[in-house]
This record gives sequence, structure tokens and C-alpha cells, in this order.
Amino acid sequence: MAIVIFIVVMLVLLPGLSYSGHAAIALLIFAIIMWATEALHLAVTSLILLFLQPILGIESFNNAVIGFANPILFLMIGGFILAEAIRKSGLAERLTYYMLSKLGTSPSMSLFAPVFSTSLLSAWIENVVAFAMLLPIIKQIVPLMGVEDLKRVTVTLQRRWY
Repeated sequence: MAIVIFIVVMLVLLPGLSYSGHAAIALLIFAIIMWATEALHLAVTSLILLFLQPILGIESFNNAVIGFANPILFLMIGGFILAEAIRKSGLAERLTYYMLSKLGTSPSMSLFAPVFSTSLLSAWIENVVAFAMLLPIIKQIVPLMGVEDLKRVTVTLQRRWY
């Protein structure tokens, strides 16, 4: 279905638009249909789009992949890998108990510890990465405060704020 629409869009001539413009619009429509229907996995569709750009003459391969080489992406990926390592190694649990033993277990201090830690980390690294690194610690603290159903609390807060 998506390929048929791609071909139809390529055959419809829009005045003032070059071949590469027609191909880009057709590729965009193809991408929207593939992502919306999830006929292929989203990552597979994205890679197909990446390789179709130079084949169709829309953009050179170097210009097509330049967005994937952004240093911020690698910084964020590294931060999420560190966050997962902190969680799996048990370091999050040890840091949680250490912070709570020093600051106390009152709800206000339990929330202050990760917020303060995130603010200190944010002075040196990207804010999102700092939060991702401390998210496992926050997930350890919240159940200690007596919250059993974290998903229910999250949904309630989202309804209240949005």
C-alpha cells in the first residue's frame, strides 16, 4: 500500500518542484504511512528511509546521516547506558541507602536527596543525562516512602498537570 502511494506521488507533477523535491515528498508520505501502520519496526523503517535518500537522489549519503552523528546523541546514549549500569549493578540501591542514612528518611529529605544530586551532576553534564543517571535511585526511594502503585500515582499526576 505504502509503495503504491509512493509511486503515485512520484507520478503527480507539481509545478515548480524538482525531481528531488517530488522524491522527498513521496518519501515523507511513505515514512508517515509506514510509521503509522507499523508495517515494519520503526527502526527498520527509519533505516530504510536513510538509505533511500541517496538512492532516490534526494540527498547524498553523508548529508543524510549527519543527524545521526550529533555529539549530543552519543552523550545521551552514554548517559542512558550508565543509568542502566547503575540500576543493574545495585549501585542505585547502595547510594539510596547511603543518602537516606545521611539525610534522614522523612519524605522531604527523601525527595531532596535526588533533586540535589541531580543539580550537582547537571553542573558538569547534560541535564537529561543527569536525570537518567539518577532515575534508578529515585525509583528506589519512592517505594520506601510508602507508594505501592507508582503507575497509578504517575497517571494521577499526569491528569492533574496536563
